[in-house]
Amino acid sequence: MAPLMQQEPQSASDYEDRTTAAVKAVLVEMGQILGSFKGKFAVIGGAVPWLLLAHNDMQHVGTLDVDLSLDAEALGDGEYATLVEALMGNGYEQRGELRRSQLVRQVPVNDGGAPIDVIVDFLMPRDAEIIQNKPPILNDFAVQRADGADLAMRFYQMVAIEGPCQLAAKIASRLPFALSRHCSR
Repeated sequence: MAPLMQQEPQSASDYEDRTTAAVKAVLVEMGQILGSFKGKFAVIGGAVPWLLLAHNDMQHVGTLDVDLSLDAEALGDGEYATLVEALMGNGYEQRGELRRSQLVRQVPVNDGGAPIDVIVDFLMPRDAEIIQNKPPILNDFAVQRADGADLAMRFYQMVAIEGPCQLAAKIASRLPFALSRHCSR
């Protein structure tokens, strides 16, 4: 008999409160670490509905990752590398099983359970024109091109995220969120 494989959560009800707390902790921490890059990235992906419709009693919509759309023009001249290095200098790391466009942050929890890994995906507009550096500025790291990432930089809302301190983050509005979900199917 084959061993049972633990399945990835499939709906919001499959995510525990500790998962919600871990994702929120990563969002707050990244906002603090990346404060000098304000306006040069936006949160897109599965966290968008949860952040746009934020209510204290709203259940987490179900994601264990944070997708960041990087503004390729604003982060030119290798500034994106400084952004990634800032996170890596604060506990975010690459792992062999992850894609080159991902970092992971292991979030300790206070319930005696295992730490939670939150993946951060770095995305840029599919049609962004960038200069390929040779040798690469960051070894084994590459931002992934994604449909809809450009819309997040033009159509967004500044949203307050509560944590140990309150911060404002650029969050894709409903239009780029809906279009990116439609294009990724």
